[in-house]
Amino acid sequence: MSGIEEPARSGKPSAASNRPQPMLSLEEQTLEKVAALYWDVNCVCNFQQIVNDAPSKEDYTEYQRMKRNTELFINQTITDYIAALNTGNPTRCVNFIAESSWKIFAICAHSEAFQLASKNADNIGWSALTDLILQNRRSLEVFARSRELEWRGYLLTYYHYNLPALQEELSPDVDIAQEHPHHTVLLADGHLKRPIFEDRAQRTKVMGPCFLCRSRSTCQCYFQPMAGDLVELIDSPNMGTGIRSLGSFKPGDYLAEYAGMLNPVETKSTEAIYALSLAAPNDVTGAMDTKAHVLPHQYGNWTRYINHSCEPAPPKAEKPQHRTGYGNWQWEIIAVTVSLAGFALLVGFLVKVNNASYTSWQYTASPNTIISIITTVVKSALLVPVSACLSQLKWNQ
Repeated sequence: MSGIEEPARSGKPSAASNRPQPMLSLEEQTLEKVAALYWDVNCVCNFQQIVNDAPSKEDYTEYQRMKRNTELFINQTITDYIAALNTGNPTRCVNFIAESSWKIFAICAHSEAFQLASKNADNIGWSALTDLILQNRRSLEVFARSRELEWRGYLLTYYHYNLPALQEELSPDVDIAQEHPHHTVLLADGHLKRPIFEDRAQRTKVMGPCFLCRSRSTCQCYFQPMAGDLVELIDSPNMGTGIRSLGSFKPGDYLAEYAGMLNPVETKSTEAIYALSLAAPNDVTGAMDTKAHVLPHQYGNWTRYINHSCEPAPPKAEKPQHRTGYGNWQWEIIAVTVSLAGFALLVGFLVKVNNASYTSWQYTASPNTIISIITTVVKSALLVPVSACLSQLKWNQ
């Protein structure tokens, strides 16, 4: 698009750099573009946080440049969208909105890689890119929402334009940005859950001073790896929670520090899934001795979910949670009681109105209405114990 400003600085690796690059297949090029898309969105989110804190003049200028480019891109696309409603000649981005949604388009519009691809990519490359984005649309949405990307403001200007599906897209979502991004696990069906281990939530804990300068306040230290920003937690059938990379990392790249609670060697630990040994040279012999165990099952970071094998992870032995005693079934017992009482009330009512003349009915609600209400209550109450029994049967199996 004309009017989009060139970036003042960028730390993002790009296939368009001046260094000679190996020829990439279409699939590899598409993966690189999608990785750049995630990188760009994460970069904008980071600048949002910096600007809301204590930005330098350079950071503020860079963030305003990003916002201006995004605004120009979205405004031009909506202008094209309105024109296409009259002419029937949609542009690439207009078609992309129809295939995905306003939300996904607004998120992608924050990416310079997406903006450039919409302008410069050939038809085959653009089609491959949009297909891969559509396959990962839920991942991209959760990624942006968990990092509190401000995408709605660019579309609110057009709220009263009656553009198809726009108003519905601008309705509020459940706020998932109050938690750390790695407290959200994306399931295969698109739903979300919290990472749980042995019935306890697994938390990402950031504590202590900067390990470079030991400062406990915001410092100027720069740590090169950004792997933690460019991964997501996913749940795969028969494999449990694992890590999916959203960026490109080279062999030998330092990803992150394995973090957790330190447990002394002499303290026996029953945790055998996530624990790693922390070793150091013996002062006398020089041999590596285990000094402690790192236990991240409750407090740690995303590295505990890394599976170093391409084979499925061993199935986790779940502890069947049998429910015994009347106290654990109190809600189901209450629901059954309500259902039986409703059924008895229904039978009594039918006996009462049997062979009665309709003209003798003196109430506002008709007999059919009352029967319908009682039947609904009976069925709804009965669903509670039925669903609980089915759930318990799954545990037992």
